[in-house]
Formats: sequence, structure tokens, C-alpha cells
Amino acid sequence: MTQSRAVRVLGAVLALFVLGALTGCAQKVTTPDSGFQTLEGQTTSDLLLVGFQQPALTESHWLQATTEGASPFYSSSTPIAADSTGRLFGMVFDHTIADALQLYRGDGSGGLAPVYDYTLRPFMKDLPNQRDIFSFQDANATGGGERYVVRGLLQGRVSHESPVSNLALASGTLDETLIPTSPYQFRDSIGTFSWTSDPRAVLYIVNIVDFSEVSGNRTAMVKCNYPTPVYPDPTVTQRVILTTDLGVPFDLRGSRFPVRMLIRVAAVDANFRIVNRLNPGVRTLNTESPGALDPYKFKLVEAAPANFNAFGVLPMGGVRVAFDPFNQDIGAPNRAGGATIAQTAGGRLPVARLPKGLTPGQARKLVESRAGVASR
Repeated sequence: MTQSRAVRVLGAVLALFVLGALTGCAQKVTTPDSGFQTLEGQTTSDLLLVGFQQPALTESHWLQATTEGASPFYSSSTPIAADSTGRLFGMVFDHTIADALQLYRGDGSGGLAPVYDYTLRPFMKDLPNQRDIFSFQDANATGGGERYVVRGLLQGRVSHESPVSNLALASGTLDETLIPTSPYQFRDSIGTFSWTSDPRAVLYIVNIVDFSEVSGNRTAMVKCNYPTPVYPDPTVTQRVILTTDLGVPFDLRGSRFPVRMLIRVAAVDANFRIVNRLNPGVRTLNTESPGALDPYKFKLVEAAPANFNAFGVLPMGGVRVAFDPFNQDIGAPNRAGGATIAQTAGGRLPVARLPKGLTPGQARKLVESRAGVASR
């Protein structure tokens, strides 16, 4: 072997050795393991996450005699959302520049694990309040103190400055014991709709929906029952208000009357968990027959034999409220003879005139300051 060839061989061996050493010491790109406890990013008060578990929803059917004063008898009851048992539902109010969210759930050992292999997209653009509203459900929720957190993305990317939400618990049941403390009918253009308090609540989410858009068919009415803080249809005219008060003041002067709205209220506790909601129909659903002008139940009048009217009675998941200074709101189903009174024309929900309430940041700071709960 010549000297030059030996030098070349030795140089090649040394090069391979150095390359192997550098490869073994180089920093490798890795993925987070399933047990990391915090998310990289900046915790921000402009990202508010709330969680809740859905109650059992039922639809009751009555048979009511057409003669006034006749005793009704109960027919049947069927589930509305039978597949919702054990599912976790959540909603995020986003006031950041993020256009998508990553959802993480506690893994049971102190860490966090992604719930989906895809990102959440906005459910609704709340333009008057300059925020996006996201909605999700977790079919594999195990309960027992499950915790959830979200992180924002911008154009599919995350960084050390990505917004990170509060940590929300989602265990426990959702009560339905809040009831109104104000009239359903306001004979003025100014009035305050109020409700009872929940001792666990530090915040209330108020959803105001255009009643005329959700009262036209059975599908839309059933959606009213879903305990989401926001009516689950972004095409429906609605407003979401975060407040610590037990009422919402309205000043509808200059509107076209009557103004009909469906008001839904959800109570949030110190763990950013929805624990109660306004649904007065639930308390009387299985004990009372439909009233002729019942303000909190839908009545679906159907043809039935032997001079009976069949009523499908659904708790609305809220309260129908009307502002009617000229006493024109006569549009309600009438059980006499199965007829339905024609609903008079009215104004659309004047969203621009409704109160705005707290921002997500103000609401989150309030919850954390009152409860002394760490945000991470």
C-alpha cells in the first residue's frame, strides 16, 4: 500500500468516526411525551375555558282533553340525547389573535395529553364583542376531577408566546334549579330580567337568542335544551354576556315591538365549571300539564283521535321573554280545539342595543381572584 493510499484510508476512517460522534451528540427533534404537565406558551386572561357535563334530557308527551278543566293523563317520555351520557362538553371564549385551538386533557397522573389529533376551529364569530367562540365535546371523559386546557395557534403554528387558557375542571353534574325572579312579559321598552342565585357561582353566562328564529320547528326547539352556554347554531341571531349580576338590564327604546327573546343562563363556579342553568320547565315537566299561555314550555299541537289533543312538551333550556309596550304579543299556542293563535309580527332581536357584559379577561380574573384558584 502506498503512503498516499494509506493516508486516504486513514482519513476516511477518521471522517466516519467524527461523523458518528457528531450524530450521536446532535440535538434531535422530539415530540412531547404524554406526561408533560404544562404547555409551552403564555397564560393569558383573554382565553376563557369552561366545561360541563350534560344532564339527562327527556321529551315528555301528554294527552290533554279539549274541554277546559279536564284532567290530563301522562303518555310517555323519550330521551332527546341518549348518547350524551358520560360526555364532557366545553366552550372557549377567545379574545386573542389565535385562529385555532389545541385541546388537552389531564392524563390521570398529573400530566396532560392531547384530546384530538386535529385543532378546534371557531364555532361562532362574536363580532360585537370581538371574540371567537369555540365548542367541543370529549366522548372519552372519565370524570373524577378531569382537567382541561387549550392553547392557541396562529396559521397552524405554536411558539413560546402562544396563548394558553385557564385550567378548567369538568367533573360533577349539571343542576337545573335556577328560576326567574322577574316577569316574562314587560309592558315597557325598559326592564331587567333576573334570576335566582347559585351559592357556588362566581360568574354567569347569559345567552340571549332571537325567539322567532328558534320557535319555528321541532329541531330548533330541541336544540334549546342542550346545556351549551351558547345556542348550538351560529346562524341564529344571539348575544353572549358574561356577568356577575343576577340580572340583565334592557333598554330597547326605538325598537320595533314586540321583541321576543329566549334567555338562557348558566352558572360558573370557581373551577371554571358550569354547575347550574336556568330551565324552569324541568321542575314541572313531569308533574303539570301544558298551560294555555305557558311562558317556558314549547307546545306542539298535533292531531289525535277521540277529541284529544296531543302535546309534546319540551323544557326550553331558558325562558321566553317579551318586551311588548303596546300589548301585541298574543302569539302563543292555544290548546282549545287544537288551534294555534297566529303570532303577530314583531321586531328582530336588536343585538346592537343589548348590553355587552364582561370581556373574557375580566371574567377570568374575577373568577381567579374570588376563588384563589391558580390559573395553571
